Order: sequence, then structure tokens, then C-alpha cells
Amino acid sequence: MKIFNLKKFIVVSLVMFFLVNCGQEETKEFVETITWSGLSLEVTIKTKYFDKKINYMIDIEDINKVPIRETDYYERLKKGKVLIQFMDKDYFEIFTHEIKINDFSGTVLDGKEIGLVIQKSREIDKLLYSKINKVVLGTKIISN
Repeated sequence: MKIFNLKKFIVVSLVMFFLVNCGQEETKEFVETITWSGLSLEVTIKTKYFDKKINYMIDIEDINKVPIRETDYYERLKKGKVLIQFMDKDYFEIFTHEIKINDFSGTVLDGKEIGLVIQKSREIDKLLYSKINKVVLGTKIISN
């Protein structure tokens, strides 16, 4: 009788654990660097699936932690775009998003603007979201 109750307790515990955690997606984080065209950027992309959408935040900072607007490349950067490709583990493209740098807002730390940030979302199937394993970045920067 005690073994049956223990099995019943384990089954009920597993069901409760599943129900509590069902639908709660963990945040995926990708960190990339851009060191071409005179840029020196660290880009962090965080994604999370909810409301039948991929919700993602892109944070751009200078690699050397110089406030982004004080860098020698900012004037060119702000006229450009960042291209983000969400890929599966074998580098097959799931979808691509191109965002103008001027659409980003400033990131403030200790009263000083240090970087740029933007939040976006896009409807996507949950199974397709689960296949996102890599992010590839590109830029379209205006040359002087």
C-alpha cells in the first residue's frame, strides 16, 4: 500500500511540475562581435517565445565600453542598418530581420548613455522557434 501511494505521489508531482512549467520558455542569448568596417561592437541578442511570437531584444555596445555616441564610428553607424539572421544548428536560415540603427534607443548606465537597444517581435510557430540555435549578424554601413 505504501509503495502504491509513493508511486501516486511521484506521478502527481511530475504532472504538477509539468503543468507549472508548461509554456514557460527560457531566454536564449547570443553574443556576437562586429569588428569590420572600422566598427568595434558587441551585440547581445536575447530571445523568448510567448504569445505565439518570438520576442527579441538587441543590445549594442562598444567592445571597449566607450559610450557608443563618443566612438569615432558612430556617425557612420547611425546611418546604417544591422542585419540579423536567425539560423538552425546547421546554419539554415529561419528568418532574417533588418533594423535601422536610428530605430534603436539609448541604453543608460549611471546616467551615461553607453549603448543602443531595441525590442522587436514577430509571429512564429513554436516548433520553428525551438530550432533557432545560432544568430548571424551583418551590417549595412554608409562609408564616408
